[in-house]
Amino acid sequence: MAEEETFGEAAQKARADIENRQAKLDLEKKILEVRKEQGEVYQSDLELAKQEAELRDLELEYEKQAKAFAEARKQGLEEDIKAEAEKLAVLRKQTEEKKKQQELDKAAADIADNTFKRLTSLFYEEKPETGISAMFTNPGKFLGRFGDNVKKMIANPLGIASGVISTVTQQSIQLALAQDQANVAFAKATGQGDAFNDAIMSLEANLYTAGVTSDEAGQAVQSLFTNVTDFTEMSEKQQAVLGQNVALLQELGVSSETAAKNIQFSTKVLGMSVNQSARLQRELLTFAQDLGVSADQIASDFASMGPQIAALGADGVDAFRRLEVQSKNTGLALNEIVGIVEKFDKFDTAAQSVASLNALLGGPYLNTLELVAETDPSKRFEILKKRIDAAGLSFDQMDYYQRKAIASSIGLNEQQLALMMRGRLDLIQEPQKSAADIEALAEQTAQFNTVMEELGQIMRSVAISIGPVITMFKDVLQAAQPFFQYVIPLLLGAGAAVAAALEAPFLAVGLAVLGVLHAMSSLYHFFFVGNSPSFLDVLGLVSESMSGLTGVFASLPSVEIPGITASVENTVKASTAVVSQGQSNATTALNNATATAAALSPNNAPAAAPQQVQGPPPVINITLQVDGTEFAAVVNDVSVEKYSGGKPSEMYASIISMIEQGFVRGV
Repeated sequence: MAEEETFGEAAQKARADIENRQAKLDLEKKILEVRKEQGEVYQSDLELAKQEAELRDLELEYEKQAKAFAEARKQGLEEDIKAEAEKLAVLRKQTEEKKKQQELDKAAADIADNTFKRLTSLFYEEKPETGISAMFTNPGKFLGRFGDNVKKMIANPLGIASGVISTVTQQSIQLALAQDQANVAFAKATGQGDAFNDAIMSLEANLYTAGVTSDEAGQAVQSLFTNVTDFTEMSEKQQAVLGQNVALLQELGVSSETAAKNIQFSTKVLGMSVNQSARLQRELLTFAQDLGVSADQIASDFASMGPQIAALGADGVDAFRRLEVQSKNTGLALNEIVGIVEKFDKFDTAAQSVASLNALLGGPYLNTLELVAETDPSKRFEILKKRIDAAGLSFDQMDYYQRKAIASSIGLNEQQLALMMRGRLDLIQEPQKSAADIEALAEQTAQFNTVMEELGQIMRSVAISIGPVITMFKDVLQAAQPFFQYVIPLLLGAGAAVAAALEAPFLAVGLAVLGVLHAMSSLYHFFFVGNSPSFLDVLGLVSESMSGLTGVFASLPSVEIPGITASVENTVKASTAVVSQGQSNATTALNNATATAAALSPNNAPAAAPQQVQGPPPVINITLQVDGTEFAAVVNDVSVEKYSGGKPSEMYASIISMIEQGFVRGV
């Protein structure tokens, strides 16, 4: 009875605790609702942690009551069981509600935090989130911590050495992989193998401070190889000069393809040396920078105007420069200016255009002979522009039909005519001719590199080129590849033995099965697939070759040697897998061979009329006997030379003729 009272008191006390907690939770719920109504959605992490602790306490209480319920059931206390069951139901409901409320509170707090952070991120930060903000928020703490780390580093020379070795190793491996990738890409694009590997790696090593990567060095050499026909015949020094120029121009915005094509034009058409051609490309870059035009555009215009420059000879480059200045002054594209002046190359078209323009301008402003005699396109355009300006016409004052007529006479449209008439040839003067050297171009690339690229160049400076090591490693891997198919079954077998020794039967059986499957796969590959050709294909080729030699062996007479007798037996046996067309062709060949053998018989008997033989192609058995005893019945390694005793071999000619007839007939 005392035990029942003790249990009842404990249950009553637990019930009271639960009621108190319930009241407390209800109160907190009301407080949260009031805060929510007042717009105070934000809850600190401390409050959420407190709620989680309370939820854990509630769950512990639930487990305690569950144990009490189980104990009461054991003792058969029906009333207490019922009471405890009710308590459990209440606690279960409270726990579920608490969990839901906690999830809602956490979601509301997260949304409030994120919204607040987005709205106030420009002017408020609860705690530093970047290194700069941490330094300015608490500079003393930041610098002190940083200084402590510096002291630790100085006090640990082994750590410094380890860090340096690690950095050098990582950068060297990255450099080697980049060089290998550039070399492989060049080899695939040109089919030259490793012939230019040293040139690519040397170019990257000399210009990495200018931002030239291994990939860009490979692209520069590839462009020269593809577009400069004499590149492969040049010395290493000349190749290096052109490679450096093309790579640096590529860093400064000029396409490597365009630069290489201009070098080909300069050396082949203009007759320049390698150094002169390289200097010309740098001159075009300096000219573009001084004129305020895209360097790649100037290089592209030079390439497109190749025929006109070649026609002018030594003055072609200067004429090109003047045309670019005129294009800059007027706004007309270079090809538009060239299109205008080219019609004055022929007297008839020039006279027609001049007559039409003079009529429209109202006087003899233009002279046909003068325009035809002037071959420089820039000077010809200057004459045309100045004479039209001298007529006193203004594009704005002309009417619709005047604009169309004058534009048509010059070979322009109305928009181009407006650009020509409003342009001033004296507005921009031609820049002085100059060419920056390689070092100056390399210094200019600093303006074309990002901060990260500059940092990458610093990291590249600590790398050691291990390209030859990578090449040797690739050779080793390539040499070892054929043996791996034999090593794998051995490894699987050894693994199965180890697994069996370690009493792992499933693993041992699995490894053994894999080894057997790999061996069967290798055998199948050997017999049916092979490298080129397979084993069975080789047997088939041998069989076909022997069948083709049937007629030749049938025509040979018997040869008798003391002690050794060799006889040719024309025995026809059934052949397998022969199509009907092949049977017909083989039968014809056998008839011809029989007739030839009869004509060459030792007793010079008249040749018997060939008889038609039906059936599959014959099989010739060559039997070798020594003292009357059969020694072998197989023919190995039949070799037929093209010439015998300095004369063409009839046997060789017969075989070739037979093969050709077989190809023609489709055998």
